[in-house]
Amino acid sequence: MILNKIIIHNIASIEDATIDFNSEPLSDASLFLICGTMGTGKSTILDCIALSLFGTTPRLQSSPQKSSTDQEDIRLSDERQYLRRGTKEGFSILEFIGNDKVTYRAKIAFRYKKTDKIDSSKRTLEYDNTILEKKGDIDRKIKEAIDIDYSQFCRTTLLAQGEFTKFLKSDDAEKSSILEKITGTDIYSKIGRKIFEKSRDAENKYKEEEIALKNIQTLSDEEKEEYANHKAELNNTQQSIEKQLSQFRAIKQWFNTKADIEKEIEDNKQILQITSSKKDDTFLSKKRYVSDFEHHSEQISLLKTNNDNREILTKYNSYKEILYKEFYNIYSDLQYHERLLNEKQDRLRELTTIFEQRKGEKELYDQAPAILGSIDRITNIRNEINTKEQELTHLSQSLLDIEPTKQQIESVIKIISDELNELNIKAQEQLSKIEDIDINKLSQNIESKKEEQLQLQEASSIYLENINDEATYKDNINLFEENQKQIETKK
Repeated sequence: MILNKIIIHNIASIEDATIDFNSEPLSDASLFLICGTMGTGKSTILDCIALSLFGTTPRLQSSPQKSSTDQEDIRLSDERQYLRRGTKEGFSILEFIGNDKVTYRAKIAFRYKKTDKIDSSKRTLEYDNTILEKKGDIDRKIKEAIDIDYSQFCRTTLLAQGEFTKFLKSDDAEKSSILEKITGTDIYSKIGRKIFEKSRDAENKYKEEEIALKNIQTLSDEEKEEYANHKAELNNTQQSIEKQLSQFRAIKQWFNTKADIEKEIEDNKQILQITSSKKDDTFLSKKRYVSDFEHHSEQISLLKTNNDNREILTKYNSYKEILYKEFYNIYSDLQYHERLLNEKQDRLRELTTIFEQRKGEKELYDQAPAILGSIDRITNIRNEINTKEQELTHLSQSLLDIEPTKQQIESVIKIISDELNELNIKAQEQLSKIEDIDINKLSQNIESKKEEQLQLQEASSIYLENINDEATYKDNINLFEENQKQIETKK
C-alpha cells in the first residue's frame, strides 16, 4: 500500500489538515518523523489512517466499555469519540494505492442530528467509478486491496504503545505471514509449495514405474527364436508378392506400348487417305495439257530459230530456271517424306516383332481391366502385409518394453498369421486368373495388324509414285501454258 494524501477535519485535536505525500518535502523523503508536544495531534494522524481504513483504532480497542461523562450514549470505545468537541461534523479521508495498483479513497464521517444527538458514523470507499457504503463490503475490499486485515495492520503498520511487544511474542507462523505480506515475499512461499507438490508427484510416479518394472516378465530364448522365425517367413512372403507385383507392372507397361502402336497405325492411315485424294480431276486435266505440249514440240523448235522471237526465248529461259528451282524444292520435299516413310516402316517392323514375341500374352489384351484391377488388389494386399509386419515389429518392441504374457502374444500372432494366409489365398487366385489366359485371340489380332501394315506399305508406294508424277507434270504444264500464251501473242 502507498499513501497519497490524508485530509482531516475536526478529528480530535486537529481542526483542519491536509498531508500530501506526493508533494515536497515528503515526496523526496524515504523516512520522516512526526514530532511535537503532547496534544498537538501526532497520534491523531495515525488514528485517522486507521479510522479511514477500518473505522476503528488501536486506542479504542484498549479503552473501557463504558460511556463517557459528556455523552452518556457513547462508549469510550466508540469511534465517534474522535469528533472534535464543540463541532457538529468531522471526517477523515485517506487516498492510497493498493497492492493491485488501483487508487482508492476511504472516508469516515461524523455529524450531529438536528435533535442534538450524534448520528452513526458513515464510511465510504471509492475506486474505479465505484462507491461502496456497506461496512461488510468495505472491509472485504480493504483487505483485498492491502492484503492484510485490521489485526495484522495494528501489529505491523500502525503499532500503538505496547503493541510491538505483542508482535514480537507472536508465533513463528503468524510472524512469517505478516512479514511476507508487508515485504511482498509471499510469492516465494507459493513457489516453494508448488515445488514440493511437483516433487511429491514425481516421487509417487517413480515408485509406480519401479513397481511396474519389477512385474515385467522377459521372453525365453525359445520364444524369441519362434518370433524370429515367424518374422523371416513374413519377409519371404513379402518378397514373393513383390516379385509378382513387378511382373504385373511389366504387363501394364506392355499395354501402354500397345496403345502407342495403335496410335501410329491410325496416323499412317490418315497419310494414306491424303495420298489417295491427290489424284483428282484437276490433276488428270493438267496431264492432258502436258500431252498436247509434247505434240507441239516441233513448233516450239521453229520459234527458237526465229530472230524475231529472241525476247520470247529469253523469257522462256527465265521461266525454265524458275521451274528448275521449283523442281528442286519438290524433289527435296519428296526425299524428306521418303525418309519419314522409311522411319515409319522401320518402327512398324519393330512393333511387329514385339507382337510376335508376345503372342503368349493375348489374354492380357482382352482382360486388361481385370488384370489392372488385380494389380491394384495385389498392391492393397502388399500394403496390408506391410501393415501387419509393422504391427508385428511394434509387438516385438513392446515385448522388450513391457513383456506381456506368452498366451497373449501367441493369440496375436495367430490372428496375424490367419490374416496373412487369407491375403496369400487372394493373391494366388489373382495369379491363377492371369495364368489361364488364352493366346489364340491375341494371335488373330496380330495377324490383322500385319495386314494393315501391308496395306500401309502399298499406300506409301503409291504416294511416292504420285509425288514423282505430280512434280514432272507440274513442270511440263507450267512450261506449256507459258508457251501457249507466247504463241497467241505472236499471232
